Amino acid sequence: MPSPAKRRKVGALAYYWRTRGYVVLPRFMGWRDRKRVRAACDRAERAWRARLPPQRRDGPLSNMADLTHPRWYDDGRVPAEILRFVAEPSVLDLIEAITGGTPLFHNTQYFMEQRGADWDGGWHRDSQFLALDAETERRHIAEGTGVHFRVALEDDPWLRIVPGSHRRWDTAREWAIRRDREPGDPVGAVSVPLEAGDAMLFNAWSIHQGLYRREPARRTFDVIYMTRGTAERALTPKACMPSAVRMASLPRAARAFYERFARTYRRAWSSA
Repeated sequence: MPSPAKRRKVGALAYYWRTRGYVVLPRFMGWRDRKRVRAACDRAERAWRARLPPQRRDGPLSNMADLTHPRWYDDGRVPAEILRFVAEPSVLDLIEAITGGTPLFHNTQYFMEQRGADWDGGWHRDSQFLALDAETERRHIAEGTGVHFRVALEDDPWLRIVPGSHRRWDTAREWAIRRDREPGDPVGAVSVPLEAGDAMLFNAWSIHQGLYRREPARRTFDVIYMTRGTAERALTPKACMPSAVRMASLPRAARAFYERFARTYRRAWSSA
């Protein structure tokens, strides 16, 4: 049973999650684990970049996705460091305790520094990418909740967010900025700098923005979960499910997590 101090800490994080839409977990990962996770993610990043058209390899690039897909690894084996982190019980338990929902795996992303010019990403809610109009987007938000859990493997000061925006719809100004691409920043926007080893949990429906710079080195591993709904409109590739061989090598709790993922998407994969 959790100690009173731990319950108070989780309660405070849950409060910040409800009110701000994000929490920061300082010193979440030690340098040895960061080194191992970065080495695994860097393997995927090199393979992904090599497959880009030559004119795109130096950017502008925001991130790569699908790090649990075997195509990024020359031996076809997704590194255990990645598979185990996605299904790490302590991470999943923390997400459930803070958000109140059971995490369902959706995808992975890896953010890196730019090789070409610096640039600013657009302000957005993740919900807008599969919704052409406000009515559809609001319906998608009502049907599910997306959650980012990211760990900074190097210092990462490049995320900005509008606290509390996950709890409400856009102001007229916010809509103009994120949908009509008018210049400027939403009122109340803040930067959320992470030091190497810090983790951040934030609501994917929050209004947020990434900044993309050549320096300093940026390596941030981001896992996307659904804590309500299944996000079948943004169908996770079936190949992102660990193979039978990889599943056999994982701890029992991790296997159960991925099996739930497979059960949830099996029908959608069959009809895709």
